[in-house]
Amino acid sequence: MCEYKSFLVVRSLDDTPHRILFYEENSHEVIISRAGLSDGDLHVQHFARVECRPPFKDVFVDEREVPSWYHESRPEIDARVIELALIIDPLYADYEAKRATLYADYDAKRATLYADYEA
Repeated sequence: MCEYKSFLVVRSLDDTPHRILFYEENSHEVIISRAGLSDGDLHVQHFARVECRPPFKDVFVDEREVPSWYHESRPEIDARVIELALIIDPLYADYEAKRATLYADYDAKRATLYADYEA
């Protein structure tokens, strides 16, 4: 179940850190699609769905089983996910507030134009 805030941790095949992906929607499936990833064979899955919920102290793996590569680096991965969640949260709140204002303005103008059209 996707909850606020959803991330994907993409396995690194070399010594670089695992990539952490997110999107403004809290849907792992949207992140998978936007990143062009394939959600196929669990035995070779190269990403893990994770969630970090307020107050951003714990990371939850949203998979039937924690992948071994994730488990091996879990403290480092979880620390990076928590760090990102703490950065993203105030930015996301600002984004949502501005988006709500813009949608309200859009709806008001659309209603006026539609009323003129109907008249």
